[in-house]
Amino acid sequence: MKKIRRFLQVLLFINFMVGLHDGMKVGNLAVVLINGAIVLAIIISEKEEK
Repeated sequence: MKKIRRFLQVLLFINFMVGLHDGMKVGNLAVVLINGAIVLAIIISEKEEK
């Protein structure tokens, strides 16, 4: 689960930087928001397991 979270965090960072460079178009903004929500859900599920 930790590797998946790390991968999604890196993907989120890359998408965010590409969005900043391209002017954050609607499609990229949607991808960043969805990816961020998934990362938060994974973090919450990891905290509940402990």
